Amino acid sequence: MGLRARPGPVAPAFLATRRRLAGIRPLGAGGRRARARARGERGRTCVSDPVRRAHGRDVAAVWCGLRGVRSDEPRDPAQLSELALAAALPTALRTRDLPLLPRGRSAHRRTAAPPHSGRGVERTRSRDRGRPVGPVAVGRVTAAALDAVTIDAYGTLATIVDPLPRLQELLPGHESSAIEAAFHAEVSFYGARAASGRDEASLRELRAACVGVFNDSLGSSLTASQYIDAITFEPLPGVRAALERLRALGLSLAVVANWDFSLHERLHDFRFAHLFAAVVPAAGKPSPDGILTALRPLGVSPGRALHIGDGDADKVAAEAAGVAFLPAPLPEAVASLV
Repeated sequence: MGLRARPGPVAPAFLATRRRLAGIRPLGAGGRRARARARGERGRTCVSDPVRRAHGRDVAAVWCGLRGVRSDEPRDPAQLSELALAAALPTALRTRDLPLLPRGRSAHRRTAAPPHSGRGVERTRSRDRGRPVGPVAVGRVTAAALDAVTIDAYGTLATIVDPLPRLQELLPGHESSAIEAAFHAEVSFYGARAASGRDEASLRELRAACVGVFNDSLGSSLTASQYIDAITFEPLPGVRAALERLRALGLSLAVVANWDFSLHERLHDFRFAHLFAAVVPAAGKPSPDGILTALRPLGVSPGRALHIGDGDADKVAAEAAGVAFLPAPLPEAVASLV
């Protein structure tokens, strides 16, 4: 069938109608797109009329400015430009143009806080250059920041083997509870005077005094050698491997303890002596003097040293000496360094 050149029943006149439809705008287009502005005209926020409530107060109007910001943006959120949106928001959203929201009826009303201004560019707060940063700031110690480690002895390297079974064998006529009480009395006496055992001669005097305290408390007559032989020590689990790990990291080691001159003998019995470059048996912790004395022959400054111990006296001494501190157990402390 052929096509007619003029309008008629077969070929209706639709071309003129289509041309007229071209000028019709989609529904709602006027509300979505603002009129074009002149070059010198400033943009304004488009705010709809407030919604009225029954009691006559206004509810905050809906902001049409937000629709204008997003109207020309892609609909896929992954394609939206964060920079463009951030730049457009201060123009479209003006805090001062917001109508006031109705507040609760209260007898005590405070003045509203002034709106923030100058928020177009957010800046990071400047850092105080005198404050530490990195691992030191968060309290973490790393092996790379150290040259030496000082270590407490009792409770960190070694512990006492329960002496009560041996003492009960030596004192069959005494109750175990009485023996235990006498032992604790001797321990308290020794702890306050351990530093007096500086050499072989002073150590003998200290031991004789300690045995005297035990015998007076229990009413027994043990000799110094009998009592001392009943007191033995052993290394704590994992200590040897931890010490060898520290040496493998290239760190110098020192013992800083509240012990007596016999600490040298104990380290030899444990086969630890060769691992330590310095030994301070009577450090007098919480005084920092023992830690500083151990670091001096090593040529290490406190800022490059760490102290590991199991008591509050260790922590206080470390802080006073200006060295880092980690609590025992030793294996866990060493593991945290690497």
